[in-house]
Amino acid sequence: MRVRSKSNLVFRRERFGMSVYVPERDDIFLLDEQVSNLLDSIGPDWTNFSSKKSGLDVLASLGIIEAVRSSGTPITQRGYSGIHLIGKFLSTPIVERPLLVNCFATSWCPLKCVYCHADDLMDPKTRENEHPDQINDVAEVAKNLDALVYVVTGGDPLTRPERTLALINMIPFDAAVVLDTSGVGQVDDMVRILEARSIHVRVSVDSMNPRINQKLRPLNKKIFPELAIDGRTSLDYVEKMLVAGLELGAGVSVQTVVTKHNDSLRHMLDLRDWLLSRGVRNWVLHIATNAGMANKAFVAKKKKLGNETNAGIFPSPNTSRILRKLVDLTMDEGIDMDIRTTNASPTPNSVFLVGSVGSLFVQGFGPGRVDKKRLSFHQSDISGMWGTFSDAGHVSRYTNLDIFEGPQSMQLDLE
Repeated sequence: MRVRSKSNLVFRRERFGMSVYVPERDDIFLLDEQVSNLLDSIGPDWTNFSSKKSGLDVLASLGIIEAVRSSGTPITQRGYSGIHLIGKFLSTPIVERPLLVNCFATSWCPLKCVYCHADDLMDPKTRENEHPDQINDVAEVAKNLDALVYVVTGGDPLTRPERTLALINMIPFDAAVVLDTSGVGQVDDMVRILEARSIHVRVSVDSMNPRINQKLRPLNKKIFPELAIDGRTSLDYVEKMLVAGLELGAGVSVQTVVTKHNDSLRHMLDLRDWLLSRGVRNWVLHIATNAGMANKAFVAKKKKLGNETNAGIFPSPNTSRILRKLVDLTMDEGIDMDIRTTNASPTPNSVFLVGSVGSLFVQGFGPGRVDKKRLSFHQSDISGMWGTFSDAGHVSRYTNLDIFEGPQSMQLDLE
């Protein structure tokens, strides 16, 4: 077997070994010391390995290295929906710096998602008082956190492409960048952004059914009336953005918020197949949380109904089991797709978020609902933030540990 390192891999050393980000699949993997040392020994030139073939095969299939079998056949990347801890881990490994930081390029958004958990960062006063200098503050706070991955989000970055480009150009070039968008906007703007540097694009879709997707992710016609011309829906825009991203050769993933309107196994399987038919191989599923607009609607409807049975948009209590079944079926059928899941409830205080004016927040989980806490940030005291922030929850969220049952790491045969 011949192997070599990958030029686009983003990595950093950790106390337990190494964290790596594979841009084309938008996956973070944590490697133990033994696997990290093996990766360190693999350089940019093709090298023959007569041993460790099984472990090297796995690393190549995950996109962590490039490998060619002795027959000359390349080992291609394959879909993987398991735990992202590679090696021997007896417990959840802890990082000293964030794996991922979300950065608001703007607080303007073309949608009115019924479950929006960031509405408090997109209030009219914040939107209307945005000015160019604020993006420097966002970048400064983000850079000081020294993350492995920066997700440029909002609002929607496509609504303010110049701010988005400015922010992306200030993110350190040894870090990874993800463009997180609703997909609603101008294709030309997205193309300009994706051409700025190596960027993975993540687009939101909740259903392949236009009626359901529009119910959950309606256009904000009051603020952006021009987007609703000819009866277009958010799904119409998304389909064009997916095509554009894939044609550019960018890594493309879709994220879906699971609510009571799309939580059946049948619906999830149909959406999976719809994504596959459009060339999407990376899928992130978030279980809807009791936060933001979802919480406000829940409280109002509970008061009106006098009970909470049908008050919210929250999915079935069996949702975690349904998502595990979705993953099992996908793997059993040999489908080449990555599926990652997150659930805010078991991983409180696990998300870093820099607002569009440069304020740092941690998304917390209080009594019955999710909220955000503003943090006073001092670069000299990154480690002190873990007192407010859940280090184990942070790692769990980004390594597929939230709902996974079974072995908590994948051990490799490196003999």
